[in-house]
Amino acid sequence: MENNISVRTSRSWLSYEKIYPIAIAFCTIMMAIWTPITIANSYIIHNAETNNILTGGANIAMVEQHKTKAMQLKDRIKKLDGQNKVGPKGEKGPLGEKGEKGVIGEGGIFGIKGRKGTVGRTGPLGNDGETGNKGEPGVKGLKGNSTGDPGLKGPKGPNGEKGDGPPTPSLPKVYNITRAFKGDKKVYQTFCWDTCRDITVKLSYQGDADLYANEGSPPRIKNSNCDDCLCKSRSSSSPDTCYITTAGENSFYTTVYAHDDYRNAQITFDGPNFNDTIVDNDDSRECSGESCDEPEETTDRQTEPQTETTNRS
Repeated sequence: MENNISVRTSRSWLSYEKIYPIAIAFCTIMMAIWTPITIANSYIIHNAETNNILTGGANIAMVEQHKTKAMQLKDRIKKLDGQNKVGPKGEKGPLGEKGEKGVIGEGGIFGIKGRKGTVGRTGPLGNDGETGNKGEPGVKGLKGNSTGDPGLKGPKGPNGEKGDGPPTPSLPKVYNITRAFKGDKKVYQTFCWDTCRDITVKLSYQGDADLYANEGSPPRIKNSNCDDCLCKSRSSSSPDTCYITTAGENSFYTTVYAHDDYRNAQITFDGPNFNDTIVDNDDSRECSGESCDEPEETTDRQTEPQTETTNRS
């Protein structure tokens, strides 16, 4: 291979040695042209006047000049206005022609935002001030509505254990009274399982007997009446009936009072929680006045003993 490599085309006479000097000359000429142009542009850009225009300094200086001239003109007008006050007022001049509207100037360049300053140190804690005087009490506010909004319904609680069933009531209890005379009393005390409820007391007889019931103590009958009794049944015909419900007691008293002579009487005690009935020893007579006087006994007054009968049916 030859040392000199030629750039060949078909039958080309150009060689590397011939093209190289031409390329060097072309590059030299281009550098001679562009180098002064580049230097001139750099000078123009970095010139103080150009920098002043780009940063808006020229506009600011122009505004300051106009402001100074305006102040001078204002002072001149004031001075001339003071001189004119001495002389007579001149005639009003003709209205001048309307001037042309000025061209809106170009907007100025926004200045560079300054750097944010550093946060200063926290100052020392001040001394505690003196306690002020207690203020007067304020006016009492109006009382609010005592009924607040109802709260949300809580969840349903678990079912409790099944309680004991109601007690089994005792069988009805019956007392027979063969005969009684006017003013006689037969007192009974009835017991219930817990508070007495709907206890039935029924009295049947031949003659005239009244039925009274009371809670806490035997009925106090005065003039064939009892003001504070739970029940009083005073029908002139048989039977007399009372339905007793106490206010918390588990017992009550019943009195059969002979409004007139009666015979073949029967009193029955029964109810949903009836337990038992016993004969009470209080067989005092009716009180009239301040004291109870026993009537004189007669030979023909004989009270036959009462008998107890329990109904098992």
